Amino acid sequence: LIDTVGGPNLALGIVAASVVLSLAVAGWQARTRRYACPACAHEFGVTLVRNLVSQNWFGRLHTQCPACGEKAWCDVAPDGQD
Repeated sequence: LIDTVGGPNLALGIVAASVVLSLAVAGWQARTRRYACPACAHEFGVTLVRNLVSQNWFGRLHTQCPACGEKAWCDVAPDGQD
């Protein structure tokens, strides 16, 4: 495959595929996940942009609650994922 496509082209293709896959996963999470604010228990969804720019580790999202304005690690709501 490297002889056919070339090393740099293969590497570029892998990077492009990774970016597309990452955007697809972030879009799916933005559409299906709801988060719960630890301060006020408000459940909310996030946009694709917020999902991409906020720190997102192990199902927790570090973001600002739209209801109370608290910036905290918000967990996925109990019924927040399809």
